[in-house]
Amino acid sequence: MSAYTYNPNRKGMAAYLSTSGDLRRHLQHKGEMAIALYRAGVKRKTGRNAREVRYQTTVGGKRKDRMIGEVIAYAPYSAYREWGTVNNDAERNLRAVARKIGSV
Repeated sequence: MSAYTYNPNRKGMAAYLSTSGDLRRHLQHKGEMAIALYRAGVKRKTGRNAREVRYQTTVGGKRKDRMIGEVIAYAPYSAYREWGTVNNDAERNLRAVARKIGSV
């Protein structure tokens, strides 16, 4: 048994999670991978749904205290494709991408 007791630096970790350039770059890399996977996996008719997707880092989390990355599909009908309608089944492309990169 060790005589040493670990006391985490919570303030330092909170600052890292909210302002770190290294973390932002890591999130940017994961976001670029997510966009590439999304574009490769989405069904194409016109290609607009695959083209109109972007990534951003922002402050988020339950208490809005950490940096998060968001992949946003912004084609006018992308929500219908993701969640489905009465007549069309949901495709769930963004959820599949999040699982592949380890975010869900």
